[in-house]
Amino acid sequence: MNIDQLQYVVEVARTKSISLASENLLVTQSAISQSISRLEEELEIKLFTRSRMGAFPTQEAAPIIEKCWYILDTVQAIKEEAKYQSEVLRGNLRLSAIPGAMPMLVNAVSSMKNSYPEVTFELSEKASGEIIKDIRNHQTDLGLIAMYEGDLRERTPEVTFQLITEGKLVLAVNAESPLASKKSVTPQELAGQHFALYHDEFVDSFMDQLATLCGPISILFRTNNTNALSAALKQQMAITVGHDYSFFFDLFSQNSGVSILEVEMPQRPIQFGWMSAEKSQVSRIAARFLDRFQYEFSKLPPVVHR
Repeated sequence: MNIDQLQYVVEVARTKSISLASENLLVTQSAISQSISRLEEELEIKLFTRSRMGAFPTQEAAPIIEKCWYILDTVQAIKEEAKYQSEVLRGNLRLSAIPGAMPMLVNAVSSMKNSYPEVTFELSEKASGEIIKDIRNHQTDLGLIAMYEGDLRERTPEVTFQLITEGKLVLAVNAESPLASKKSVTPQELAGQHFALYHDEFVDSFMDQLATLCGPISILFRTNNTNALSAALKQQMAITVGHDYSFFFDLFSQNSGVSILEVEMPQRPIQFGWMSAEKSQVSRIAARFLDRFQYEFSKLPPVVHR
């Protein structure tokens, strides 16, 4: 067992994909796959279930993977302490994030503030399209966005994108809703449901596709206020649609009595990550924050495939 093996395990658990882990770590897929297989043999336990859909942590592996994270967290803390202990940062960092990701953003800001008390932060929550516009207009320094892979290349040539993970759109319902007992629903099962929706181009496209499969959809309201969506869910006035990792960030932080369901219809994978202006223009503060966010993100427990 070595540090590289632990890093491979953590990255695959985080991205649910050996290919994405390979891209992020700049290591071949074969090297990661073989390394994990050797570790599984050494530990005599299967860490991942592998398929064409990805690589998902097994139930039995969850506590082992959490310990891998803890070890890598400690290694990262040692590296940061050695690298930045004499560095003094002052200035302001403007951050934007898609709905649901704000709790994770706040965790990273709080962690960085402890190390760099003279850095100030401005936080805003917006849809991906608005965040991209703000970055292009130099109104935001870093933006946590969601975007289709092809759109990243075609629509944003003058910016830099740092991938975190891939995801898709899912359904969120009150935990007491009759739908909450299901792991997934068909479009036809959503006929007659009322929806409260966040203003988001992915959601709009998803709802258009859903309407072609289940007929006219009743939309209670659209909003750019996540508190309004939470209220509608809490009072069982409506159900909503959003990015799976946004809900995961939110639920991990707030444990908010919401059940997440998949909708049984085709979807293009959505990439989540940080967008900024060209790399050469990223400030030292922004670079340190990206390091810190990655550090905090790695603490999230694995999303175990059931």
